[in-house]
Amino acid sequence: MAGISTLGLMQTQVALISAQQVDQADLARQLATGKRSTTFSGLGEDALPTQRARTDLGDVGAYTRNIEIADRRLETMISALKEFESQAGNLSAALLNFGAQGRHQAGEIVYDDSTAPPTAIGLTEAEMDTAFQDLQDTAADLFPILEDLLNTQDGARYLFAGDQVTTAPYQDGTVLDGAMSGLLTQWKDGTLDTQELTAALDSRATLSDATVGYAPEIASGTAGGVTFRPDEGVEIRYTTLANERGFRDVLVAMAYVKSETLGPIADVVDPSTGLTTTEGAPGNTLAEMQNNFYAALEFVGGMLQGGIESLRAAQGNLEGVRARLGDYKTQHQMDETVLNQIVANAENADISTVAVRLQTLNTQLNVSLSATAMMQETSLLKYL
Repeated sequence: MAGISTLGLMQTQVALISAQQVDQADLARQLATGKRSTTFSGLGEDALPTQRARTDLGDVGAYTRNIEIADRRLETMISALKEFESQAGNLSAALLNFGAQGRHQAGEIVYDDSTAPPTAIGLTEAEMDTAFQDLQDTAADLFPILEDLLNTQDGARYLFAGDQVTTAPYQDGTVLDGAMSGLLTQWKDGTLDTQELTAALDSRATLSDATVGYAPEIASGTAGGVTFRPDEGVEIRYTTLANERGFRDVLVAMAYVKSETLGPIADVVDPSTGLTTTEGAPGNTLAEMQNNFYAALEFVGGMLQGGIESLRAAQGNLEGVRARLGDYKTQHQMDETVLNQIVANAENADISTVAVRLQTLNTQLNVSLSATAMMQETSLLKYL
């Protein structure tokens, strides 16, 4: 009976040692990894809160990524708008420097001697002066820059094309050049007066978006808006289309100024015959021609300035959207901190406590091993 009792005690001691060794391995793992368990089930009642927190962290991460993508695109669009406005401002400044009045045209004045006193009816040459040529060169140089800005991309995505992200929103300025030349020709030959010319420049019925050079998807109005989701149940629109009024008016104004048909200001008249060889702005006298030319040019300058103001408003709208993004991002960062703390409290081991427990368990294990060895020696002596 004594042998059986000793054997049972030995088996109990061995089981205790095995359990201590399992605990020792688990504590050593916690000390090495800093984690309480390798599975959620090992966290007990903390499992459900940490699983919920991890799910919420995934949602917050997805919204944060949406915000970062949208913020990058907004920053690019705002930068393009600022540059577009700056280039339009360069032409506006050039128009101011050009001056509100002046001949800007070579040649001698031709008079109609049949009136008393003689009436100035034109000039002998069509050549425009350097100031006029510089103005046109400025507009011609700036136009392709504006085209590129309208086709600004984020990767392969066109940012001013609405939801038609694979289509370049501005495609062909040559049609606008042709339409502008036609309007100026009609104005010079008297088919259009100055008021009708300026109305045509302002009208989308006369100069449609397709004529101005926009892609069919943009010109037809089928391009939809672009939105993003910064949070659950929230959608924010941040669409700015390339054919919005500010963009369109700047393009039309610039096409007008750079048109090869714009000059000369006054009719070129053969002094020997009194016949017009090259038509200038409409009018029966040199003064009327100059007045009409500058009235139309002043309108175009106003159109240009109006476009610049519209672009500033569009820029302000996008900056407002970007500011809202910042608010959502800040809130998500705060949420992320709280959720990470929930996860840490549930999953992370208290290293100091684990170290103490491991040291205590190592001591207990050493005692258990020593006791077991003594029991084996005692049992062997009794047997002998």
